[in-house]
Amino acid sequence: MSMNKSSRIAIVAKDKAEGDTFAGILRSIGFHNLQVFEGAKAAYEVCIREQFPFFVIHNELPDMTGLTLIQKLRATGNYGAEAHLLLIDELSDLILPILQEFNIKFVLPKPFHAEKIQKKFNSLFIEESNLTPFEKDYRAALSALASGMADMAREMAIQALKTHGHHEKLLLLLGEIELTSGKPEKARPFFVAALKHNPLSAAAAHKIAKTYLLEKDFAKAAEMLNQQMKLNPLNIELLLNAGLSNYEVGNFEVANKAMSSLHGLDSQNKQAGEVMASIAIKEGRIAEACDVLQDSHGQSELVQFLNNEGVKLSQNHDVPGAIKMYTKCLESVRNNPYIYAIYYNLGLAYSKIHQHELAVDCYRQALRVKPDFERAAQALARWDKTAKSA
Repeated sequence: MSMNKSSRIAIVAKDKAEGDTFAGILRSIGFHNLQVFEGAKAAYEVCIREQFPFFVIHNELPDMTGLTLIQKLRATGNYGAEAHLLLIDELSDLILPILQEFNIKFVLPKPFHAEKIQKKFNSLFIEESNLTPFEKDYRAALSALASGMADMAREMAIQALKTHGHHEKLLLLLGEIELTSGKPEKARPFFVAALKHNPLSAAAAHKIAKTYLLEKDFAKAAEMLNQQMKLNPLNIELLLNAGLSNYEVGNFEVANKAMSSLHGLDSQNKQAGEVMASIAIKEGRIAEACDVLQDSHGQSELVQFLNNEGVKLSQNHDVPGAIKMYTKCLESVRNNPYIYAIYYNLGLAYSKIHQHELAVDCYRQALRVKPDFERAAQALARWDKTAKSA
């Protein structure tokens, strides 16, 4: 997308005062179509519904880093070709792989003087207004993929490859197109070619491992991802994939470490919360599991997950384990309005080991919380009928 003075720009700042300052600087050089956000979460909620081709983001935000925000926006599929001016308190080696992978070329460390920001943004403006033929072709193919036209994107990317020669970004895009089509085995050769083209490509190395994860070769995926985590610890998708693959092979310590790192970057990531909670439940740390889920899950989702974990224990013939888990959960989420479902499942678990009086008490507790809970009422009615006929 070619940039002009009327282009829409999102400013993501720490607070209103900083946002107003950044907006004033951009207005002073002729940009007026601005929307200021205080914090990353506020920006995310709007930017997933509306398109912004350009961003000025302070990385050190109180609720989420700017780099995490960029990654979450890219994961929606609606972004990828947008330009960023990233304002950062301190540049470190840990940040460099993310900057490279997400093509963030305009980074400005402290101090944030008006003249420095103006100069940096003017450089961005000049580059985005004068895209190279390669960049135009690449972004056209990327836009086609984002619009759900995988076949067109593939044709455009292949043509760009013929025109401009092998390029890491095109090879990665062709691999992504195959992943979008559900073909990890066809995607992998493109990622391998990208890694050969640039042996330092963090993106290519991660994507190769992702193909193995999608093929359920969890051991191979985990082996590769564990190495990449050390080099690229701020990549939220990499951390997620490392956590999932290690969990599947039973390497719970590494899985928990990966998901804890992801949770620190994105506390609302549901998969990270669920893996960490599952591991905590396996290790008997029920209260900790509930605490983790409070960050990422709504009240109904939290209870549903806990109930599902208890059902798994029961199905694996560990009914006492399920009872212990449900009882601990009741202590941790006692104010949850959906707690009646835990009481009900606890009642079922007691019934399985023939502790009927405890089961009946649980059904009554469920009805106390939710008087119209039909399943608990039916279970209680069945017990009353059985007791009377005995």
